[in-house]
Amino acid sequence: MLFSASRKRSVVQAYYKKNENVSTTQKLNFARDACRGMCYLSGSKVIHRDIAARNCLLGSLNEVKISDFGLSVVDKNELRLSRLHKVPIRWLSPETLIEGVFTTKTDVWSFGVLVWEIFANCTSDPFPGVNNAEAIGLITGKKAPMEPPAGSPPIAKQVMDLCFIKDPDTRADFATIFRLLAPSEPLPTPTKINLVDAHDQSIKENNAAHMPPSSSS
Repeated sequence: MLFSASRKRSVVQAYYKKNENVSTTQKLNFARDACRGMCYLSGSKVIHRDIAARNCLLGSLNEVKISDFGLSVVDKNELRLSRLHKVPIRWLSPETLIEGVFTTKTDVWSFGVLVWEIFANCTSDPFPGVNNAEAIGLITGKKAPMEPPAGSPPIAKQVMDLCFIKDPDTRADFATIFRLLAPSEPLPTPTKINLVDAHDQSIKENNAAHMPPSSSS
């Protein structure tokens, strides 16, 4: 759900590079797994702040694990920064770009971008073909910032539309989105999370995921 305890790991982006024809079912599984992890985190009062395909690992059964807690905060309903520095603009919510605010609802927005990445086969960063200034304009404008990639199932648009509601107060929460993606599955049970331990473990997992396979003698 958060990070893999298995020796067999990879990042989602690498999976797409190795597998040209990823099925819609597998993509939906990726989205469902990621949402399950975020549902757990939000219920445990964690704001991740960096939800993106680059921070999703795969376990031994190709299940998505949320990783990289370097920017995360715990036991806070909101974090405000007077200045945004070296931030992943294309994954940020309107209120983050305008007010410097981070909440669980800003994670929901970023999750919508992650869903786009999943169904775009991780072939590019979000908002391909536009510069950062233009991307900011799309994010903070009145319309939805992006549409699902061609060939996406209807549920991808449903999820993205819920994530991209401009008003964070009326934007869906992760529980609502998870019920849409996994209607027969119970919500994850929240627990107290030690972010230091979680971050240290995710660093180990990320390093392992990027290491070349060892050669047998």
